[in-house]
Amino acid sequence: MIRAILRSFAVAACVIGIAGVSRFVEFMAFCDEKHAADRVRAAGGEPDKLPVDGFAIARPTDEIVVCRSQHCLGPQILPLLCHEDIGCYCIAGNPDKATIEGHLRGGRRDPIDCRVDKRNPRPDDETGVCPHAHCLGHLDFP
Repeated sequence: MIRAILRSFAVAACVIGIAGVSRFVEFMAFCDEKHAADRVRAAGGEPDKLPVDGFAIARPTDEIVVCRSQHCLGPQILPLLCHEDIGCYCIAGNPDKATIEGHLRGGRRDPIDCRVDKRNPRPDDETGVCPHAHCLGHLDFP
């Protein structure tokens, strides 16, 4: 009986370990916003154009904002590892900068800077940092 309980704990520890390793690999290797920030940093620090890899398309009444944020892995009180992210977000409504940053903070990102890239974006518009009205997601505010 004790061997079965110990075996159960060993299996649970292995599952938790595999989950932690997979989260670390995802954080380091597959974070698209991190790769965008790395490319911006390599190009001199200011984004010219971000890659068109967002899955969402801005609605005609949206604004597109470009946000830099600190993305951390681990507990919020004592993060284990952090990196800089940069991404385009579609914003509906008319929120102020603090509201946008507060929403991003809820997603485990600590905003550094957000600024408007375009108002009333169109899919055929190639100007700005976020071309073709692509964004990482819609943030809807009243």
